[in-house]
Amino acid sequence: MDRTRRLRQTAVMRSMVRENHVRTEELIYPLFVMEGENIVQPVESMPGICQYSVDRMNEELDRVKALQIPAILIFGIPEHKDEVGSGAYDEHGIVQTAIRRIKKDYPDLLVIADVCLCEYTSHGHCGLIRDGIILNDETLPLLAQTAVSYARAGADIIAPSDMMDKRVGAIRQALDAAGFTYTPIMAYSAKFASGYYGPFRDAAHSAPGFGDRKTYQMDPANGREAMREVEEDIAEGADLIIAKPAMAYMDIITEIRRNYNIPIVAYNVSGEYSMVKAAAANGWIDEKKIVMENLIGMKRAGADMIITHHPMIFSGIKKINNHSFTGRKIITLIQKSIVYYAMHTNYDVLGMADLSAEYTKMHDAEVLSVTEERNGETQGFGRVGELPQEMTLREYAKLVKESLKLNDIKVYGDLDGKVKRAAVCTGSGKSMIQDAIRAGADVYVTGDIDHHTGIDTVAQGMALIDAGHYGTEYVFMDAMKKELTQAFPNLKISCAKVKSPYTIL
Repeated sequence: MDRTRRLRQTAVMRSMVRENHVRTEELIYPLFVMEGENIVQPVESMPGICQYSVDRMNEELDRVKALQIPAILIFGIPEHKDEVGSGAYDEHGIVQTAIRRIKKDYPDLLVIADVCLCEYTSHGHCGLIRDGIILNDETLPLLAQTAVSYARAGADIIAPSDMMDKRVGAIRQALDAAGFTYTPIMAYSAKFASGYYGPFRDAAHSAPGFGDRKTYQMDPANGREAMREVEEDIAEGADLIIAKPAMAYMDIITEIRRNYNIPIVAYNVSGEYSMVKAAAANGWIDEKKIVMENLIGMKRAGADMIITHHPMIFSGIKKINNHSFTGRKIITLIQKSIVYYAMHTNYDVLGMADLSAEYTKMHDAEVLSVTEERNGETQGFGRVGELPQEMTLREYAKLVKESLKLNDIKVYGDLDGKVKRAAVCTGSGKSMIQDAIRAGADVYVTGDIDHHTGIDTVAQGMALIDAGHYGTEYVFMDAMKKELTQAFPNLKISCAKVKSPYTIL
């Protein structure tokens, strides 16, 4: 008698016979880049997802790199739109500019460029229009021009998503003619006219101005038609195939795998992402468990890679043991039945910034780096404001040192120079130096400043006070104890003993 449960008895055994896995190296993370400066704009319908200006996108890309996600899919949001979507194929357009910057700062990151006109047209459709009709053949040269422009900027893969007939062949011919013979095409071949795209259209500003996209995107009821689309794209030169959306169309992924020997990419789209986020926010589901189940389902259906907005969830701890400081701490917490809640970035925005302004004696403080504007209220990292009176840099540095009760600080700049307006960001605030300069600060207080950054900043006319990462953040303990005591008067609250991690001899 066959007893299949024999292979499910232990976690090790289940792991050994597991048929499908989701690995970080198989994930592709979408990135929304918009024209402008100093923009980190949350997408309301996609919690946790933001639009970034080029000067701020590295904040997200640093997280992508830290998580070892190997590839991004980039979408551009232009300031200017017109009837012919000229921003898409402008050599100095938002996507082209972003790609060049990414390739300079992250040369090993695989950049996939979405090719479509909908973000760039004033009417919001994916092709040219005449008398209300979306024109197919007339659109193809513009798509090809866009693809070549992206490849020239440094894109590693071209991903046409427009669903015009014959566009893969037109793009392949144009890429080859321009010398990009080895640039692959990842075609949105099985792309359905789905209701799951709503949040994405908020993120990419790409909703159609009239009508819908049912004359070029596929009918959700048609599976055999999807195979025709895939077959035609492969014949025209597609190197990879995208099925979009993923969750409601896993049968399509399976059918493609059964019929074609080509890499398949499942697009876990915005609506699928936002549904999970909404349910998790209400406490109805275990977010990570559901995400992993969805992604493993896509792999089981036949996907080789997954485009998803969820990768940032993978920043959690992959294993717990006593071989590391963090592991030992976690084991102790588990043994003592202690709940651990981390809110570092949250508190940086909604508590620490104001606290740091208070400690550094600012008044009329404003947000230094804006992350969100909601209901007329601005939120973000750091603060910039006026000092009680004009003083020398030496006097202000001494004030900061004494206020934070520090043994030492580093000062870059003329100690006898005058300062009246100051900026502060706790922890490692090097990335906000330009924000502080634009805000008119005479001096910027933060931590983790390296030699060259200090020299360069002074050369730009602003002094720096490096009070250290620990030195600017340890005050959190007493502040949080005070807040918890006010909220829960009967709760016993203890603070762990902390001290500077280094000693100056």
